[in-house]
Amino acid sequence: MERHARPEGPTEWDTCLDTNLKGAFLAAKHAIGPMRRAGGGSIVNISSNAGLLPRAHDPVYSTSKAALIALTKCLALCHALDRIRVNAVCPGPVGDTGMMNADLAAAEDPEAMKQRFIAASPLARAHGRMITPEEVAQSVLYLVSDAATMITGTAVAIDGGKSLGVPPS
Repeated sequence: MERHARPEGPTEWDTCLDTNLKGAFLAAKHAIGPMRRAGGGSIVNISSNAGLLPRAHDPVYSTSKAALIALTKCLALCHALDRIRVNAVCPGPVGDTGMMNADLAAAEDPEAMKQRFIAASPLARAHGRMITPEEVAQSVLYLVSDAATMITGTAVAIDGGKSLGVPPS
């Protein structure tokens, strides 16, 4: 995805880290006190499979999402005794989103680009489609539910198996 080209300088680095890491840190900072007073709670950070599998063409974004996973684990450790759970979801390419639609619109061959995303994920290939926004939302809903009371400090890959490695041909 050319949208995330190699960084041109510290401005791009700062913008990406401010958005993807500092924003989550500040949100957690302001949520933890009220959660503690309420007897617990759940925070779910939105990371990316780029935080699990670094992208050579996208070092700033990958670094910011990997750092968000580390922050998630640190906060989970720090606040487990407060009954505050902190997890992250790590989606792969999600279809029918503003970001994906912009990437496809800018691509020389949008259909070929979409098929490359599908081919990179075993389950996306098996289903013949990309991950949906609803599938990401359902994973977040599960993590904040009582069914996930004993889950904290995890980074859940929602990438159709892409983070497992190269799918067989």
